[in-house]
Amino acid sequence: MGRRAVAVGSGLGGGREMPAGACRAAGVWGMEARGRRGRIKEDCSRRRQLSRRSPIMALPHSENRTLEFDGGQAIGTTHQWPGGQYCAIHTANGLVGCGIYDIRSANEFSLAVAIARGTPAKPLREPEDLFDAKILEVSNAAEALGVKTGMTGREAVETLLAAK
Repeated sequence: MGRRAVAVGSGLGGGREMPAGACRAAGVWGMEARGRRGRIKEDCSRRRQLSRRSPIMALPHSENRTLEFDGGQAIGTTHQWPGGQYCAIHTANGLVGCGIYDIRSANEFSLAVAIARGTPAKPLREPEDLFDAKILEVSNAAEALGVKTGMTGREAVETLLAAK
């Protein structure tokens, strides 16, 4: 049987036994004292009160989904957090992404990468935003597969899907 914790007080758990670390998983830190038989007592309600004094950051949003193209399927990804985001479309041969990706690194590792850039007025947040965006930079490996600057993101994905 694994370690158990006892949540003390009217806070989280209300005195019920919970898996060890459950209080920490709810944003509560540290151990108060060891109880009988190696159990750990954590004063979750007190720790919860302390944690309310510090700002709580929401978890970033991250999503992957299958996208359908004439040449097959690709994985669209979006990652968003307060103040920023990035997105990409991944194929078996390479990716089309927003400006967060670096062509120098792609060339160093021989990765097929095509980059489009959003603007503050029209940021690239979702993979579908890349469909009509113009490709501004292309890695050497992507160029060898037929991807060119000036293509739309959709055309670049179709080219990557068609590459052998």
